[in-house]
Amino acid sequence: MRLQDGHACIFPVGGGIVTRVCNLKVREGFQIADSGIPKTYKKGFFTIDNDPNLTFEGYAIPGDLWNGFEKPVFEIQVACNIAEAVNKELGDYYHCVRDNENKCFTLKELENDYTNELNDFEIEVDGKKLEVVSFMASNWCWEEV
Repeated sequence: MRLQDGHACIFPVGGGIVTRVCNLKVREGFQIADSGIPKTYKKGFFTIDNDPNLTFEGYAIPGDLWNGFEKPVFEIQVACNIAEAVNKELGDYYHCVRDNENKCFTLKELENDYTNELNDFEIEVDGKKLEVVSFMASNWCWEEV
């Protein structure tokens, strides 16, 4: 659950429909309970459709799932490789480009004429800061291999 602008947004663990509670009156002593999900990223390999051409090294928080699927993040160079593979393997459906100046990827869904902006952000793994991007983590069905 997250408090935002006086509203409570409730997110089921593992994914599902988000519930938004409007005009929440927070009572004294109210606190958000820890979900019990670890908050530390772990390195692994992640795939879409178990396709070797769509398998990449990245990081995910064990147990932090979207509809039962992993939500990996990828270092920028790996994400550039993902963009290249998406354009090659899924080019009938998507087109992806890197915008280094704005530190993001733009992923256009060709069928729906919809564009996703995937912004870079920083995580820490084993005391080392990494610049990463979440490549459609809560949209595509990523699985750890």
